[in-house]
Amino acid sequence: MRMEHPYSAGLARYFQAFANRERAQAYVELLRRDLPPQAALLDIGAGLGQVALGLAEAGHAVWALEPDADMRTVMLTLASQRPGLPLTVLPWRVDAQTPDLPTPVAAASAFSLLHLLPAEAQTGLLTWVARQLQPGGWLWLELPMQSPERVAGDWQLYGERTQGAGRLSMRTRLQGSDAQGWRTSWRFELRLGPHGSVVEEAEQRWHWQALTPDALQALLAKGPGWQVLDDWADEHGTPYRAGTSPRRLLRLMPR
Repeated sequence: MRMEHPYSAGLARYFQAFANRERAQAYVELLRRDLPPQAALLDIGAGLGQVALGLAEAGHAVWALEPDADMRTVMLTLASQRPGLPLTVLPWRVDAQTPDLPTPVAAASAFSLLHLLPAEAQTGLLTWVARQLQPGGWLWLELPMQSPERVAGDWQLYGERTQGAGRLSMRTRLQGSDAQGWRTSWRFELRLGPHGSVVEEAEQRWHWQALTPDALQALLAKGPGWQVLDDWADEHGTPYRAGTSPRRLLRLMPR
């Protein structure tokens, strides 16, 4: 995953405070579906490690790949609080030439990752993942699709949390369009004292492009090619609606 700008840019501790634990647990259950109890799994772009840790706690041997050192630090700190977890954290940036895992895995995941990569890196990642899967293994892929339901807007409060003696807030903003591409921004403010003076503030943003159904189909036809087993609009199994659903969650198997 060759990205010019790290995902967290040193802000992993802020992102951790607002992590979506319900969605992470839904992804854990999704990956475990139809798998033997101790099947080995691969989580690419593991981030803070919520999914990888949940899988390891359930007894699965997990390979968690995350190139961002700040995110890995959070993941390893959380893992250290649970001694004996079958979790291996690697700083790999995946492309077609990345070394293979020591043993194949039963399933893999790449949640909210592919759209952040250049086109050649997308193909390289899918080529590498296909080599890591056992015969009959599959990949769960989650990504944004072009949709009229996605609308640009100004800053919105995502949430607030108590942090130490202060109050941490997170705001988000979405700018752009399907035609021009999108920019998502996050702003964090930590306020202390009776008047709520700001003592820490930080902002991070990145550009990304939502995919069209045709572009995704062309991507999945490259390399080994992929067969679609499940095609959902969310982690709850809502059927995907082309041209309408802003998210797409696919279970894929190499051809």
